[in-house]
Amino acid sequence: MKRHDRKTGVGLWATVGFIFSVIGALGVVAVISPEGPVELAGAKLHFPDLKTMLANAGSPRVSVDEQLSRMEESMNLNADSIAAADSAMSARADSLRRMERIFGKSESSLRFPGGDFTYLFPAYRAMEGADSACVHVFHYGDSQIEGDRITQIIRDSLQSLFGGAGPGMIPLWQPIACRTVSQTLTDSVATFYAAGIMGRRATHDRYGAMAQMAEMRGERVTMRVEALGKGHGGYRSVTAFVGNVTDTMRLTLDSLSAKAIGPTDGLATATWRLPSRNTFRLTLQGRGDVYGIEIDGGKGVTVTNIPMRGADGLFLHRMDQSLLRAMMRKVRTRLIIMEFGGNALPMINDTADVTRYCKGIGTQIDRMKTVCPEARIIFIGPADMSIKVNGTLQTHPQLPDLTAKLAQTCDEHGVAFWDMYDVMGGWNSMIAWVDHQPQLAGSDYVHFTTRGANRIAGILWKAIKMNYDYMKLRDKACKETDEK
Repeated sequence: MKRHDRKTGVGLWATVGFIFSVIGALGVVAVISPEGPVELAGAKLHFPDLKTMLANAGSPRVSVDEQLSRMEESMNLNADSIAAADSAMSARADSLRRMERIFGKSESSLRFPGGDFTYLFPAYRAMEGADSACVHVFHYGDSQIEGDRITQIIRDSLQSLFGGAGPGMIPLWQPIACRTVSQTLTDSVATFYAAGIMGRRATHDRYGAMAQMAEMRGERVTMRVEALGKGHGGYRSVTAFVGNVTDTMRLTLDSLSAKAIGPTDGLATATWRLPSRNTFRLTLQGRGDVYGIEIDGGKGVTVTNIPMRGADGLFLHRMDQSLLRAMMRKVRTRLIIMEFGGNALPMINDTADVTRYCKGIGTQIDRMKTVCPEARIIFIGPADMSIKVNGTLQTHPQLPDLTAKLAQTCDEHGVAFWDMYDVMGGWNSMIAWVDHQPQLAGSDYVHFTTRGANRIAGILWKAIKMNYDYMKLRDKACKETDEK
């Protein structure tokens, strides 16, 4: 028995010694390893350097559940604030101060230009007053919002609060399945895109507000539209946006009266008012451009989802500004959400690249403000994304700098900013979102799953709703002060 104990002890210390030897060897390799890959027999070997190893060791992955709970709880002042609005003025003033502290410090809060917490108030007031005509929100983004992800949560929430129905504007041809609208087309049409990798660029700049257009060449096509999911129907108004009509274009919606649009260079529309319905067929025939089909409830709010797979957000210079302005004015646009940055990262290698890209985003913001001065803008920074650096999966090295610079750019150009990277948990959070069960992000370490998109959109909505509740409390406090 004693002999057995000695062998066990020797074996244990040998194992411990071996482990520490391996760790020491790895440390030596990390110190002396070259920065780039080493070629050996035609293969490239990557060795983690000491800086990368220490950086990752010092940045443990976030607990996703704890992070999301913390973000959601930081926005849960809403119920307290609404209750305070019906109580004493001192309680109301205390709630306002608490909200202002959250706006200034919480990662999950919107960041307002110049610290102006009232920046979005004109958009909220327009939505409150949308009892006779619809107010429109445009959500431009990259593939993170494909299929109506994120947008749907914002739309459903706004329509629940302010009324409204329908998905907003949809293209004549939709290549990506959407979770709120089913649409089919009886024949293919030539479709062109202002940005992204979904298809060809046009030889002109007539893209319209959806940053894409379908070119009718005399064919006759019928699109069938049907609402998907509970609460996504109730369509009461359908408007077709067309232009560059070189021959009479005829449009018919179900059995309603046909409409004809004669030759015109500019923007033209055809509108049908409906009893509430969840499906319709629209037939078009002629020659001209189709910029989009607007579907709404005739009042309240609607939100258009415009995903641009592969786009970096630098696209407005390719679009006819007068056409974009005319369409946005026609649908009474009061809020524009821009969600970009992830597709720029593969081309960003250093601080100079970050600066150049953010300068371009600043130009896009200024263009959008010029095109639609009535609207307020929220820019959403990119989600965390992981790449391999010297063989180790980690956050893209330039991403923290990019999000910080985007926040600064938005402040300098006078629009609101929301930091999705921070909300997720910051450095290496995407790895934790992928590892979470059930998965909140895909195995590409870039895109959210549907469940993950819903969680991030829910926090974004809480941030918007808290600012709206702040407006309501502030209005009541100001009214009481004026009455004294």
